[in-house]
Amino acid sequence: MSARMLKKLQGGADKLAPPPDDELDTEHLTDNDELDAVRGSSHLNPFDLLNQQSLSESEFKEDDNETEHPSAAMQANVVAKTKKKKKRKKKVKSHGNHISSEDNERPDKYFASADPLYDALPKELAKTPGQGVNPSKKLLAVELKHLNQQNEMRRTFGKRVVKVENKRGRQKPTLKSTYMITAKDSWPPLTKNIITMKLLPTTTTPETKPSTSTSPIIQINDDDDDNNVQWFSFQHSQYYQGVQHMFLSALERIDSEFLITLIKRCPYHVDSLVQLSEVCKMTEDFALASELIERALLLLESSLHINFSLTSGNSRLDYRRQENRAFFIVLFKHAQYLEERACCRTAFEISKLLLSLQPDVDPLAMVLVLDYYALRSKQHAWLVEFYEQYNATRNLAQLPNMAYSYALALYILHGNCERANEALQYALLMFPGVLRQLLDEMSVQTDKRVIASSYFFADVSGNQSPALHQLVCLYVCRAKILWRQNDVLSWLETNVNTVLDRIDAKDPLVNDCKEKRLVRYGGTPPRPILRHVILSDYKEKVPLAVFVSKEKQAIMTYDPLPPIGQCQLLSA
Repeated sequence: MSARMLKKLQGGADKLAPPPDDELDTEHLTDNDELDAVRGSSHLNPFDLLNQQSLSESEFKEDDNETEHPSAAMQANVVAKTKKKKKRKKKVKSHGNHISSEDNERPDKYFASADPLYDALPKELAKTPGQGVNPSKKLLAVELKHLNQQNEMRRTFGKRVVKVENKRGRQKPTLKSTYMITAKDSWPPLTKNIITMKLLPTTTTPETKPSTSTSPIIQINDDDDDNNVQWFSFQHSQYYQGVQHMFLSALERIDSEFLITLIKRCPYHVDSLVQLSEVCKMTEDFALASELIERALLLLESSLHINFSLTSGNSRLDYRRQENRAFFIVLFKHAQYLEERACCRTAFEISKLLLSLQPDVDPLAMVLVLDYYALRSKQHAWLVEFYEQYNATRNLAQLPNMAYSYALALYILHGNCERANEALQYALLMFPGVLRQLLDEMSVQTDKRVIASSYFFADVSGNQSPALHQLVCLYVCRAKILWRQNDVLSWLETNVNTVLDRIDAKDPLVNDCKEKRLVRYGGTPPRPILRHVILSDYKEKVPLAVFVSKEKQAIMTYDPLPPIGQCQLLSA
């Protein structure tokens, strides 16, 4: 293009009349769009003409005398851009939060036209997908937000009191995101792949005898009728197995100094951390004891399989496998320290997680403490539902803690009602040895009528076996804090007088309960109950020595009373 023609185009742009209104369609433009259009027309870029079809100089000469100027094409481009902006703004407005009822009906019409079977599908099933969930799995489901103690402490004491490390920058990096434990800056870094977890294949054949083979195949019991149940197992690396053998040799020599040296060499050896935590607890250094348990739990949680779920209640661990027991023990000890810090809801969720790992066996007898955590965390409705759901299959009414806690939960929920009174009277008739010990622990003066009756004296009546006495003492040590309210004590007094009246009237239920106590609580308690008593650590308050005196091996906190049919997977 010649310089003369370019100068002519620039000089004639100002003389060009504005385009008509219908061509710009300014009725639908905003103020910003009109301003952009004016600015675009006053500052034309000559190089935009290069994008159009090139014309020869002769064609430009022929068009010199014509009124229509080529700059009109530039105005058309500006109008096209403003229309695009207008359409773009309309699209943004259409994606707002205000959705009409017609828009809600459109997807149903589209699906109906696409698939004629859509109408036959029940709409309630699509709206409530959780209706078909197994009730037992729902009771054992864990809420993820309640697994971390920091969340409960912030809800209880406030964010200003509890200083939580910010996740951006100040949280110690770990191998994997964890929910139960937050790593501290003072902790050593995690070692990668010293403990891993694998998914085990399963068979549908019911298990009749405890297997001693090391085969990775797990037998599904009759209780696991859900196809979503998956079995897992921890695995130790060769380095970790070498540290484990040194740990066992240190226990045989009772060398605590070597145990500390071993932890310095392998800072996340779980069994060493658990055993050293017990030593710190004996020296009344509870803060360090709790921190060591948290370090062990951090490693185990970081080693979980990608398919292992903490919340669904479908992930299983076999307690007979030696590698899996550390996870049970650490969770049990962690729940104890949480309850001492008034984090009862977190301890309750941890106890549900423990029960869901192997609910048909319950290797640590979590049913002996689950009611206590539920009442402390004010989960009364859950406890009532759990008792009514499992009582028929697990005989929860035969446990003193469950019988009394169920009655107390009913009273807190519904007040002084008939159901609560019947439940408490059954507990008093079935387990009369609880009353006197409970009143003594609370320093409450016993009524003269109760003292005069021999029914509530376990020694005089002779109806309380050593095994039942152990369960009663275990419940009283925990439940004394639950029965101290004035209204609860008055309700208890009323029902005790009613029970005494039934005893004087020779109610047939009195003899029935007496026969059941003689039959059901004879002999040695099961090993899960003994493990629970050992880990609870109530010392002389709960009798234990009479039941474990025949044990050949020493009882250690990291693995108390191993299963008889255990799977010994560690190499000798």
